[in-house]
Amino acid sequence: MCDAENLKTSESMIAVIKKFEGLRLKAYKCPAGVYTIGYGHTENVFADSEISELMADQILRKDLKNFEQAINNLDLPLLQCEFDALVSFVFNVGIGNFNKSTLKKLLLQKKFFYAAKEFDKWVFAGGKKLPGLQSRRSTERKIFEGRKVEDYQDNELNSLIENLSDDLKHSQSEIKKSEYQKNIAYLIENKILKSRITELLEIINDVNL
Repeated sequence: MCDAENLKTSESMIAVIKKFEGLRLKAYKCPAGVYTIGYGHTENVFADSEISELMADQILRKDLKNFEQAINNLDLPLLQCEFDALVSFVFNVGIGNFNKSTLKKLLLQKKFFYAAKEFDKWVFAGGKKLPGLQSRRSTERKIFEGRKVEDYQDNELNSLIENLSDDLKHSQSEIKKSEYQKNIAYLIENKILKSRITELLEIINDVNL
């Protein structure tokens, strides 16, 4: 777990972003008519621009810093998986759109479970629902919620749940009992995870009233 202000995009999330953005080593015009190159880079790109794959990776990492800062500036206690999903989302929709979004509003209210649902709304471009955006938003939401996603290995929440489940299945073993107790202790001590569980219990209680 990292302090919120020190969080950076994980290597797994960078791989996911690369997969969604696609790699273009020669400049092209995106649907909005903007010259683009590498992994969705648009700054100082011209019709005859060309780069290498290494340069594309370096440019992406530099570009991501602006979006990492935008999320860190929220000053929220975020899990790595939540931070990663938000960076990918803002990288795609832009900081301006994010700042006006209900997603940001709910995050600032620390309503993380409700905020997760907002990912699903951002699947339109030019008034049309696009399969590519649906796929990206679905992946980002799953990562944000701590669910298992192919190619994403930095999901602390999912790993903890899997470990607890495995330990519980084999709890007859003294070694597994010890591991289970360690994981439970970590869950209790981790303030961010504890806050998510508290929020979920409050939602469940509201539904049952």
